[in-house]
Amino acid sequence: MNSASARAGTRRRATAQGSRRGGLTWPLLVTKPLVVGAACLLTYLWIDGQELGFTERGLLNASRLRRLTLEHLDVALSATLIVVATAIPLGIVLTRPGWRSLIVLATIGANIAQATTAFGAMVLIFLQLIESPGSTPGGAGRTAAILGMAAYAFLPVLRGTLTGLDQVDKQTLKAARGMGMTGWQVLRRVELPLAVPIMLAGVRTSLVLTVATTTIAALVGAGGLGVLIINGYESDRTTIIVAGFVATAGIAVLADWAGAVVERFLRPRGL
Repeated sequence: MNSASARAGTRRRATAQGSRRGGLTWPLLVTKPLVVGAACLLTYLWIDGQELGFTERGLLNASRLRRLTLEHLDVALSATLIVVATAIPLGIVLTRPGWRSLIVLATIGANIAQATTAFGAMVLIFLQLIESPGSTPGGAGRTAAILGMAAYAFLPVLRGTLTGLDQVDKQTLKAARGMGMTGWQVLRRVELPLAVPIMLAGVRTSLVLTVATTTIAALVGAGGLGVLIINGYESDRTTIIVAGFVATAGIAVLADWAGAVVERFLRPRGL
């Protein structure tokens, strides 16, 4: 009996450890999607109960909502990828010997880019692109939106990379070098794994910022869910404004949820 109980206890512990891999738990996996799903369902039921005119039905049809959502995600994810591809390598370079003196300058530049506001950056870039030969308003608007959002969301990833690498214990680095590791090996095997949690937190913040703020991309002709809010305001249709707001907020919450799942899954064991 005792041996059977011990084996059962071992299996339960193994199952629990597997289910918590990287900190993943059922509440984390299902709570936010369920909340977003419930909010979208309630919004749909509320709108369906209204007396919709021709304008509302035309602006809220399924194919149009799908197209606007894809445009929104295209701008937000493209901007986030640009940020990750530039801010993380820059942060790594700035933490290497001989480059640390430029950290303050780079941080100031990133702060200025964020303080400019995403819309201001979009407009400046759009005005430059629209004057280029062969450019179209739609293409210039999309490019301006992506680059403007990338500039706006650059700081969290850069700061997360710098902070993550700086917090690595110096004695650990000395021990790694004492084992004969090269600078590249220390970075790849020691520094980056230990810095991953903070770096991923910066990427997660940047992703949520871009998804939530991409609504203003509609103002430069880049499409997205912001079009619903603008159309609703121009036509004085509250239902359209609410639909755009709930859709944008829902995607932002799901982006935060996805970032949390990835962050915990990629977190090295023991951290």
